[in-house]
Amino acid sequence: MFTNDMLNMLLSIFILNLHDSLKWMPQIHRTTKRDEEIFIAFYTLLRKNFTEQHHIGFYANHLNMTTTHLSRIVKSVTGRTVVSYIDQMLTMEATWLLITTNLTVSQIADRLHFATASSFDKFYTRMKGISPMQMREKKTGNQ
Repeated sequence: MFTNDMLNMLLSIFILNLHDSLKWMPQIHRTTKRDEEIFIAFYTLLRKNFTEQHHIGFYANHLNMTTTHLSRIVKSVTGRTVVSYIDQMLTMEATWLLITTNLTVSQIADRLHFATASSFDKFYTRMKGISPMQMREKKTGNQ
């Protein structure tokens, strides 16, 4: 049962990533190679730092550009915002931790560098439509 849940979660993550890739592929012809390189650099940086860095300024600074410029490039290449990428990564990691670990919601909030468990709870509920505890109960069948 637990293995099936893990496989379903991995499949969901794979499908989300594939879906995101397909969303920006048709738009490549409207962007420059440099913009594509910047997006790839942003996404690489995001994958390494999203648990600790939730603000666009961190990514823009590391890429030596303004937040406006980074936002414009990501939007032109993918049709999505920088914030949507950060939020998606945090949501996927939070869901994974809720499903596969026994960490408390507070411990997950700390691990994902939210200021408080309450702010994490609000974020997660906004993103998924259910609270972190409801997600955990739903996946463990304790509803």
